[in-house]
Amino acid sequence: MKLSGIDGLFTRIYRLQERLDSPPMEAAGEIFVASIRKNIDVGGRPTFKPHAASTIASRNRKGGAGPQMILRDTGAMYDGIEAIFGADHVEAGSDAVQAKRLHFGYPGHDGPGGSETPARPFVMSQSEDMDAIGELFSAHYAS
Repeated sequence: MKLSGIDGLFTRIYRLQERLDSPPMEAAGEIFVASIRKNIDVGGRPTFKPHAASTIASRNRKGGAGPQMILRDTGAMYDGIEAIFGADHVEAGSDAVQAKRLHFGYPGHDGPGGSETPARPFVMSQSEDMDAIGELFSAHYAS
Protein backbone atom coordinates (compact mmCIF):
# COMPACT_ATOMS: atom_id res chain seq x y z
CA MET A 1 0.00 0.00 0.00
CA LYS A 2 1.49 3.31 -1.05
CA LEU A 3 0.69 6.35 1.09
CA SER A 4 0.23 9.57 -0.74
CA GLY A 5 -1.30 12.99 -0.31
CA ILE A 6 -2.79 14.22 2.90
CA ASP A 7 -3.49 10.70 4.23
CA GLY A 8 0.21 9.83 3.93
CA LEU A 9 1.19 13.04 5.67
CA PHE A 10 -1.13 12.36 8.61
CA THR A 11 0.10 8.77 8.86
CA ARG A 12 3.68 10.02 9.16
CA ILE A 13 2.67 12.66 11.71
CA TYR A 14 0.89 10.04 13.85
CA ARG A 15 3.90 7.74 13.63
CA LEU A 16 6.18 10.58 14.76
CA GLN A 17 3.80 11.37 17.64
CA GLU A 18 3.94 7.72 18.77
CA ARG A 19 7.74 7.91 18.85
CA LEU A 20 7.65 11.06 20.97
CA ASP A 21 5.06 9.59 23.36
CA SER A 22 7.16 6.51 24.15
CA PRO A 23 10.78 7.58 24.26
CA PRO A 24 13.26 4.70 24.15
CA MET A 25 15.41 6.21 26.92
CA GLU A 26 12.57 5.79 29.42
CA ALA A 27 12.15 2.14 28.43
CA ALA A 28 15.93 1.62 28.57
CA GLY A 29 15.90 3.02 32.11
CA GLU A 30 13.24 0.49 33.09
CA ILE A 31 15.47 -2.29 31.75
CA PHE A 32 18.41 -1.01 33.80
CA VAL A 33 16.33 -0.71 36.99
CA ALA A 34 15.02 -4.26 36.57
CA SER A 35 18.55 -5.55 35.98
CA ILE A 36 19.97 -3.81 39.07
CA ARG A 37 17.17 -5.24 41.20
CA LYS A 38 17.78 -8.69 39.74
CA ASN A 39 21.50 -8.36 40.60
CA ILE A 40 20.48 -7.90 44.22
CA ASP A 41 17.68 -10.52 44.17
CA VAL A 42 19.96 -13.31 42.93
CA GLY A 43 22.88 -12.42 45.20
CA GLY A 44 25.03 -10.75 42.56
CA ARG A 45 26.03 -11.28 38.97
CA PRO A 46 28.86 -12.20 39.64
CA THR A 47 28.04 -13.61 43.08
CA PHE A 48 28.49 -11.27 46.05
CA LYS A 49 30.92 -12.10 48.83
CA PRO A 50 28.90 -13.70 51.68
CA HIS A 51 28.14 -11.77 54.85
CA ALA A 52 30.60 -12.00 57.70
CA ALA A 53 29.50 -14.11 60.66
CA SER A 54 29.26 -10.92 62.75
CA THR A 55 26.85 -9.38 60.22
CA ILE A 56 24.66 -12.48 60.24
CA ALA A 57 24.58 -12.50 64.04
CA SER A 58 23.75 -8.78 64.16
CA ARG A 59 20.91 -9.17 61.65
CA ASN A 60 19.49 -12.13 63.51
CA ARG A 61 19.48 -10.13 66.75
CA LYS A 62 17.71 -7.22 65.02
CA GLY A 63 15.27 -9.44 63.13
CA GLY A 64 16.63 -8.14 59.80
CA ALA A 65 16.47 -9.71 56.37
CA GLY A 66 18.79 -12.56 57.38
CA PRO A 67 22.02 -13.84 55.89
CA GLN A 68 20.52 -14.81 52.54
CA MET A 69 19.53 -11.23 51.63
CA ILE A 70 22.77 -9.41 50.89
CA LEU A 71 22.17 -5.67 50.25
CA ARG A 72 18.58 -5.94 51.52
CA ASP A 73 18.74 -5.10 55.23
CA THR A 74 15.98 -2.47 55.35
CA GLY A 75 14.93 -2.32 51.70
CA ALA A 76 15.48 1.46 51.48
CA MET A 77 18.28 1.20 48.93
CA TYR A 78 16.49 -1.46 46.88
CA ASP A 79 13.21 0.46 46.87
CA GLY A 80 15.09 3.64 45.93
CA ILE A 81 16.54 2.24 42.70
CA GLU A 82 15.32 4.41 39.85
CA ALA A 83 16.22 5.69 36.42
CA ILE A 84 16.71 9.30 35.44
CA PHE A 85 16.60 9.92 31.72
CA GLY A 86 16.74 12.63 29.13
CA ALA A 87 16.45 12.74 25.38
CA ASP A 88 19.95 11.33 24.86
CA HIS A 89 20.93 9.60 28.12
CA VAL A 90 19.75 7.43 30.97
CA GLU A 91 21.22 6.83 34.44
CA ALA A 92 20.08 4.23 36.93
CA GLY A 93 20.98 3.58 40.54
CA SER A 94 20.02 4.41 44.10
CA ASP A 95 20.58 7.63 46.01
CA ALA A 96 20.40 5.81 49.36
CA VAL A 97 23.21 6.79 51.72
CA GLN A 98 24.69 3.29 51.82
CA ALA A 99 24.56 2.59 48.05
CA LYS A 100 28.05 3.87 47.21
CA ARG A 101 29.67 2.06 50.16
CA LEU A 102 27.94 -1.21 49.31
CA HIS A 103 28.72 -1.00 45.60
CA PHE A 104 32.40 -0.03 45.93
CA GLY A 105 33.14 -1.46 49.39
CA TYR A 106 34.43 0.33 52.45
CA PRO A 107 38.02 -0.79 53.08
CA GLY A 108 38.71 1.53 56.02
CA HIS A 109 35.63 0.44 57.96
CA ASP A 110 36.04 -1.79 60.96
CA GLY A 111 32.54 -3.06 61.43
CA PRO A 112 31.29 -5.61 63.96
CA GLY A 113 33.99 -8.19 64.52
CA GLY A 114 36.64 -6.00 62.89
CA SER A 115 35.67 -6.78 59.30
CA GLU A 116 35.50 -4.28 56.47
CA THR A 117 32.60 -3.94 54.06
CA PRO A 118 33.55 -5.74 50.81
CA ALA A 119 32.62 -4.34 47.41
CA ARG A 120 29.42 -5.89 46.08
CA PRO A 121 28.91 -4.26 42.68
CA PHE A 122 25.19 -4.23 41.95
CA VAL A 123 24.76 -1.15 39.72
CA MET A 124 25.80 -2.84 36.53
CA SER A 125 24.19 -4.03 33.35
CA GLN A 126 24.35 -7.49 31.87
CA SER A 127 24.84 -8.47 28.24
CA GLU A 128 21.16 -9.43 27.94
CA ASP A 129 20.26 -5.88 29.00
CA MET A 130 22.33 -4.43 26.17
CA ASP A 131 20.69 -6.86 23.74
CA ALA A 132 17.21 -5.81 24.92
CA ILE A 133 18.07 -2.12 24.68
CA GLY A 134 19.52 -2.63 21.20
CA GLU A 135 16.30 -4.29 20.10
CA LEU A 136 14.29 -1.52 21.72
CA PHE A 137 16.13 1.20 19.81
CA SER A 138 16.06 -0.78 16.56
CA ALA A 139 12.28 -1.19 16.80
CA HIS A 140 11.79 2.43 17.83
CA TYR A 141 13.74 3.93 14.95
CA ALA A 142 12.64 1.38 12.34
CA SER A 143 9.00 2.45 12.51
